[in-house]
Amino acid sequence: MDNNADFNERMYCRIRQVPIIGAIFRIVNAYAYQGDSQCNKRVAPFFKWWQRVFKKSVYIIFLVELIVVYYQGDVSKIPWKPDDSILSVFPSVLGFGIGVFALLFVMPESFLVFMSTNKKRLTFGPEIVPVDIAYPLVIFTIALCWSVLNKVFTNDFFSFVSMFLFFYGMTMAFELISFLFNSSLLIQKISLSEYKRVMNRKKEEERVNRWKKRSRNMRD
Repeated sequence: MDNNADFNERMYCRIRQVPIIGAIFRIVNAYAYQGDSQCNKRVAPFFKWWQRVFKKSVYIIFLVELIVVYYQGDVSKIPWKPDDSILSVFPSVLGFGIGVFALLFVMPESFLVFMSTNKKRLTFGPEIVPVDIAYPLVIFTIALCWSVLNKVFTNDFFSFVSMFLFFYGMTMAFELISFLFNSSLLIQKISLSEYKRVMNRKKEEERVNRWKKRSRNMRD
């Protein structure tokens, strides 16, 4: 058991040392691990990679295969140029994602505290927030880089991968929007509960003050 753990940690360190690939792997591994503290020391178990990364990829590959089959299996017959779509759409999507990432620095403390105290019920903690934002940004960047290569190397393989990255990137964009929506609902719920608590405290203080004032008047 210890040997397996040591091998896992050594493999993680080796991958992390590879330029560029290591930085990308760190974010993807953290995404698979849902931000768990182990993500900076070990490679996430396969079932976590499957649930968080590979499952969506399989669905997208199946969708792209359907498109290719519709055109008799010839990618060159597809009139749509996915690399052009990526280069025209994804810069704006990447800018949107970076803007979302900036929200990390203004998120209310009560939101992070709520996620931390309810970690068991939610099945994740506040550490999931940065990885759920960073991973889509990595996908957008990879898609942009690949589409540039697709412009240089125009062949069926590069076009197929560009189609995959376009649909997978849009999936990540919707996932980012879903994250924002759920976070906003949670923050609204927390803010409302805090407001009610403050108002109840004020009402209680006013009631006590009225009682004290009435008591003083009765003694006088």
